[in-house]
Amino acid sequence: MRYKKKAGSVAYSRIVSRFNFCVTCQEIPAIGTSPTSKPLVEIKKSTMSVFTSIFIFTFLTLSYSFSQDSISPCNYEIDSLTKTKIYFSADSEPSFPGGKEELLKFIIHNLEYPSHVDIQGKIYVAFIVNANGEINNIHIKRGLGKEIDQLAIDLIKKMPNWIPAKCQNDNVSHSMILPIRFDI
Repeated sequence: MRYKKKAGSVAYSRIVSRFNFCVTCQEIPAIGTSPTSKPLVEIKKSTMSVFTSIFIFTFLTLSYSFSQDSISPCNYEIDSLTKTKIYFSADSEPSFPGGKEELLKFIIHNLEYPSHVDIQGKIYVAFIVNANGEINNIHIKRGLGKEIDQLAIDLIKKMPNWIPAKCQNDNVSHSMILPIRFDI
């Protein structure tokens, strides 16, 4: 702790706090009647205790809020039919084996587009990748017609097991929506 005097009735004290191996230094003005008066020492002690209290309160508050955020970054809903947790955000999302490039290759090689249909656009297929990587609960979120919608569902049914989502290092069931583009 060091004391610097300045002209007039204001003195500056330097507070150094070593908490958690962090060093915080600040110049804090303390107001007294004169640079040599006794109340200046009392102000210094009270200022230090107030700032120490504020620092500890702020540190504990921030530590608590960060720990609450890190408890469960995963979000889920309870499936009304199966009464199981279905995650819609997780630490790692489900992925097709080999990544997005392999998924695109799989779609190109396995999608059977009928020649008598001239509809084009996107179909949004929703499904759940369970904790084992299996695909289930396949349904159309937005389709183009019954025949093409069924082609998209059949394509998803042909897919191999995915790499499941992870939440806090545990495999979890996760909902997915896959857009599939049909072009002529």
